[in-house]
Parts: sequence; structure tokens; C-alpha cells
Amino acid sequence: MNDSQIPSVSIRPTDRWTSLGLKWNPFRVLEPEELMEVFVDSRWIWGYPLEQIAQLDRPLTEFYAPEGVGKTTLLRVLEHEWTKQGRNVAYVYLPREGHAPLRWDTFAEQGVDLVVIDEAQRLRPTERFGAARWVRQADRHLVTGTHRYWRASGLPVARYRARRPSSSFVVDFFQRRLAYAGDTGRFQLALSAAGWLVRRGLTGRLIEQSLYELLQDWPAVGDAPPYTVDIDRLASYFPTRRKIRFRFRLGRS
Repeated sequence: MNDSQIPSVSIRPTDRWTSLGLKWNPFRVLEPEELMEVFVDSRWIWGYPLEQIAQLDRPLTEFYAPEGVGKTTLLRVLEHEWTKQGRNVAYVYLPREGHAPLRWDTFAEQGVDLVVIDEAQRLRPTERFGAARWVRQADRHLVTGTHRYWRASGLPVARYRARRPSSSFVVDFFQRRLAYAGDTGRFQLALSAAGWLVRRGLTGRLIEQSLYELLQDWPAVGDAPPYTVDIDRLASYFPTRRKIRFRFRLGRS
């Protein structure tokens, strides 16, 4: 996720989460090292285990998916993993409203051997040319998250395409985030409710937002656990007139 994530500050009194027995907002923005604690197996979305994805057997690796599916989360997890392996990694997020020109000569001077670019579809043509030249000059790697592929200028490339999340993925995601916030198993997301979210074509970001808003209102202080999030509780957060459509393509090319 990126800057458009759920804010880490609750809109309700600050003791809302502690009153539910939690240490913090379970859907707050996490640091890269924290994401490692809650990361759901990459095979659910990307089709391959993280260990295989992290091998970087080609100079250019692209992760393609619509907005809100989890590209940023994956890239930050990979960044943390590669840094632990001793790689000199530079992570760059390109904002929607323009960005300062990327200086590939600066990366070279700093000894960076792996550049991760989030929202790479926003690269300017000259920056794409500079990226391809930078990779070719030494044993370097470029990793991008993008909404659309860009011409690789003859570079060998590995491309991963996101698949639609399954009900089991959503349940796993929910349980990991709640457990990391200190839940001891009192909160559960019904598999039928997870399936209902998936069938509506919602992205991971929108699912986070819905669960965040739900937990702002429920359960009430004093309610006895266990707390099960079912379809009836979720339905009011998604008016039936609201239609959200996203396309997913499977596999790797």
C-alpha cells in the first residue's frame, strides 16, 4: 500500500482499539519490517513463493496489477528481504502529481545495485531509457510495480500478473492483521463474508477500508467475544448501487 492507505490515527477516541483488547488500529500503515510479520503468502496473489520471486534471475522484473491489489506491499516486503541479504536497494515511489527526475548517475555513485520503482507507469520516456542503460552497465537489477507494462528496450524481463484474491486469502489477511494488533483469536472473519467481498470485485485496499470502518462501529464496548464478522455486518458498508470492476489476469509471462 502507499500514501492512500487507511490513516493510522483513528477517527474515534484513541482508546477505541485498547477497549477491544488491541494494541493499535489493526489496519494502520505498517513499516516494511512490520509487513514481514503479517505478509500473506505471495502465492495467493502472484502465483509464486516469495523465495522464488526474490531470486531476480533477470535484469528487469515487473509486477502488474490494478490499483489497490497489493503491489506496494509486495515491493516493500521484497525491499526488506533484499536489504537483509546485503543488497544495496533504493526504493522509489512515484507520486500521481509528478515527481523529481530520477538521477541514475546518483544511484551509481551510491553503489545501488537494485532499484525498486513503485508506480512505474509514471516514468517519463527519458527515465525509462536511463533505467535500461543503468541496468546494462553493471550487474544490477530493476524491479517495478505498475498498472501497465512498458517497453523493456530489449532487456530480459520477468513479468508477474496479479490474480483475483480468494476467500481464503482475505480470511488469512484479516487474521494476521488482527493477531499482529494483539488479538488472541476473539475476532473471526467468516469465510462466507470473505467470499462476499471477493465477489464484489473489491481490491485489497477497499477490503481494508471496509473492515476498518466496521471495527470503528462494532463490537460495542462490553460485548462478549467471540466476534464474528459476517455478511450481514458487512453489507451496510457497501451500497448495492456501487459497482467496482477490476480486471485480473493470471500467471506469469
